Amino acid sequence: MAIKKGKIVASISLTQATCYQMQNGICSLELIDGLYISPNIRLAPNALLYCPRLYMQMKVRDDMKPIPISLHDCGHADIDCAYQRTCIASKKHIEQEIIPDDEVAPTLCRMCAGQITFDSHATGKQNVTLRVRYRDNDSQKSRHNCIENG
Repeated sequence: MAIKKGKIVASISLTQATCYQMQNGICSLELIDGLYISPNIRLAPNALLYCPRLYMQMKVRDDMKPIPISLHDCGHADIDCAYQRTCIASKKHIEQEIIPDDEVAPTLCRMCAGQITFDSHATGKQNVTLRVRYRDNDSQKSRHNCIENG
């Protein structure tokens, strides 16, 4: 089993309840940098310090759980969990491990199904480009054709 690396374009869903930027119009990663935040403090996903603390953890830990993704024939992917981690990885160019579904979905992805627009403070979907790594074996080759080698 080989470890492959590449890039994907994926759709994630962030809301005012799960994202500081959707609630306030500016990303908390742009406001907070280099501040130590204790892991013992419980924070809501839309709190100012939530993403900066998660980013600090992502920089020092390599044992984060892989992110499950759904691949589509169009070459895009949908991510249905770990939204904040995916967003941070995209903005900060941190490689993430993924687990692709067993089969490529024949349906249209969220990006191709309709035009996505953002108003400040809106609720919606965000498209991100993500550097990824995944474990590949010969039986999985057909499902990974939408992951660009990088």
